[in-house]
Amino acid sequence: MVQAVFRRRRLLQKRQKRLFHFINRNERSTLYKNFMAKQIGFIKITGCYQHISFYRLYENYYARRKSSLSRSRVKNDLAFRKTREYASWMGTASKIGSAVYRTFCREKRDRKIYQALTGNALQMLKEGFTKKEIHKYLSGRVKEMFCSHL
Repeated sequence: MVQAVFRRRRLLQKRQKRLFHFINRNERSTLYKNFMAKQIGFIKITGCYQHISFYRLYENYYARRKSSLSRSRVKNDLAFRKTREYASWMGTASKIGSAVYRTFCREKRDRKIYQALTGNALQMLKEGFTKKEIHKYLSGRVKEMFCSHL
C-alpha cells in the first residue's frame, strides 16, 4: 500500500509539477490524515477541474480529489440517517446556545463560552431533555457563574 501511495504521488507530481506538490508527513497540518497536495507557483486556483478540487485553507492553497458523495445522497440515503439526526440535534443545540449567549454580558462574551453552551445543550438533547428545560438550565448556570448582576 505504501508503494502504491508513493507511485501515485510520483505520477501526479510529474503531471502537475508546476501546479502543486505533495507536502510530506512532517510539514502537513494535523487537520489531515492523508497526504494533501499544496499548490505552488504564482497562479493559485480555487474551484474544480476534472476530478480535482482546488481550495484555500487559511493562507495556503491545496488540491484534493473530488468526493463521490453528493448532497442528495446524504439527504435521502438510509446509510446517513444517523448523520441527519445528529445534524438536527446540533442545529437545535446551536440555536439554544445562541439564545443563551445573547443574554450574556457583552464584556464577558467569548467564542469558547458559546461553544461550551452549545456542547452542553447537545449533551442534554441526547439525554432527552426538552428545549425549554435546556434553555432554563443553561440560563441559570450563566447567571450564577458569570453575570450575577442580570
